[in-house]
Parts: sequence; C-alpha cells; structure tokens
Amino acid sequence: MDKSQSAKDRNSLITVYTLILFALVTALIVGTVADLQISQKLYNPSSVLGKVMGIIGKLPAFCIMGFCFAVLFFARDKSRPASRFMGAAYAIAVYLVFALFFYDAFDSRHDLIKALALVCGLPATALVFYCTARLKSQTIDKLVKFSVTAIIVCAFTILFTLVLKEVWGRVRYVDLLSDHSLFTRWYELNREEGFSGDSFPSGHTACFAAAFVLTLLPNCIPKLRRYKLPLIALVFALSCWVALGRIVQGRHFLTDVTISIAVPLAATLAMELIAYRFDNDMPYFNADGKMGKLTRAVLCYRAARQPAAPDLPYAQIDIDDFLGQ
Repeated sequence: MDKSQSAKDRNSLITVYTLILFALVTALIVGTVADLQISQKLYNPSSVLGKVMGIIGKLPAFCIMGFCFAVLFFARDKSRPASRFMGAAYAIAVYLVFALFFYDAFDSRHDLIKALALVCGLPATALVFYCTARLKSQTIDKLVKFSVTAIIVCAFTILFTLVLKEVWGRVRYVDLLSDHSLFTRWYELNREEGFSGDSFPSGHTACFAAAFVLTLLPNCIPKLRRYKLPLIALVFALSCWVALGRIVQGRHFLTDVTISIAVPLAATLAMELIAYRFDNDMPYFNADGKMGKLTRAVLCYRAARQPAAPDLPYAQIDIDDFLGQ
C-alpha cells in the first residue's frame, strides 16, 4: 500500500470516528436534558424488538472471547512442557464464556433452567472448536495477537460495566415509582437506601458494541483492510439498534446506552494504539517501510523454525537483511 492510499484511508477513518463521536456527544446531551421524557415516550414492554435485543444483546462479546480462546488453544506451542496445562485452561475458558452467556440469557431463578444453561455451553464450545480447527495454521498464527487484544477489550468492557452498575446504582425506568421520585441523572450517584438499581450503564449494549474490536482484524490480516470502514459503520448501527431495544423495554435510559457504546469503542481505539501503532506494525511495516520490533522478532522466530516454507510470505525474507535494520 502506497503512502497516498494510506493517508486516504487514515483520513476516512478519522472522518468516520468523528461522526460517531458527534453522534454520541449529541445523544449524551439530549439524554442529559430529556432522559425521562424519552423513556416515557418509547416505553413498550411488549415490544418484540426489546425482547429480542434482551436475548442476543450480549452475544457478540461472549462469542468473540470464546473464539479467541479457541485460537489460543490451537496456536499454543505443543512442544513446551506446559502445553497440556495451557490447552486445558483455554478449553475451560471457552466453555465458561458460553456457559456464562447462556446462564445470563436464561435469567431464571429455577435450578433446572440454570443447569440447562450450563449444559448449553457444551455444544457451543464444540462448535467453536470445530470451526477454529478448520482454519489454516498460518491464519491461526496471524490471529494470535488479535485474540489477545480482543479478549482484553471484551473482558474490560464487561468488568467496567459491572463495576459502574454497582457504584452508580441508577434505578431503571421500569422500576421507578409512579411519581418518578427515584429518577437520577446519569452523572448522579443514587444514594437512596433500599432503592438501588443497575440501569447505568447498559450491559447488553456494551457487550454488543464490543464487536468494535473486530475492526482490529485488518491489522493482522491485510486482505480485510477494505472492510474496516463498513465494519465500523455496521457495528455502530447495530449497537444503536440494540440500544433502542433496551430503551423501549424500559431497562435503560438514553444516556445509559450512549456511554455503553462509548466504552468498548474507546477501549478498542486504545488497544489499537497500544498493540499496533506503538509497535509500528500495520501489520508488517510502518509508513516508512521499516519493520517494527515485534514484527522483526516474530519473523526471526518463524524463519528459524520454518526457513524453507514457501507458502509463508515471511519465509521469503532474508533474515540477515532485516536483522541489519
């Protein structure tokens, strides 16, 4: 990719992210002024949209983490003594991710339903391992860095959301008293004893918006670069759709879902800056044609292990040439 095309892509990304930021700031301002009135207008507990989003809203974050743990399972170095232990840990992590998703999605107090939720994690785990096993080893290697960063973004999004819920204690619209006396603004902590809630922020919206981390894939697989902008727009649009469903059900206010979209988006951008930009890897060379330190180390390692592998692009690079950079 030449410098002019790289600059054009960078400007397009800046434009898209600026528009998204403008939309989020606008929604936050509108919600700050009219959160309660918007919920009163949109509230419809029988809405099909709201019910569907309540079921699948958290699916992206958990699916991404499950797939990424499966990638790490197949990418581990089987020659190392701790390989079996790490393999078992990754496999258990995949199962726990899906079991927790079904456990939360079923949201039942009946022990039988809870047990069924845990059982549902098994076929989901088997399906992910089956699909991941069909990927080429070269593709698995390319996805390792993405998998680590994606797990960090998704885990941070979930944990950060849970912590804010506990700290803020904002009462959901559906749980407000008839006089709305328990209503608080998004920036206010709810200090009413016995009337704590978990409206702020929205866990479903945040987990769905965690799909922004998929936009890091082009950094690892150059062929996907042309899909980055459409993917950003698609994830944002679908996240807004989920957010609308949560407002319609009375589970969250506009400001709740706005912050919930902003958190994983900010985490994704921060991770891209830390994991890719600082290393000068996009994915192999920076804009000046120089190789990043991590890339050079990876190429050295690969070339030493598979110096005669013609199907790997980096195997064609003379190790002495790039070591001299």
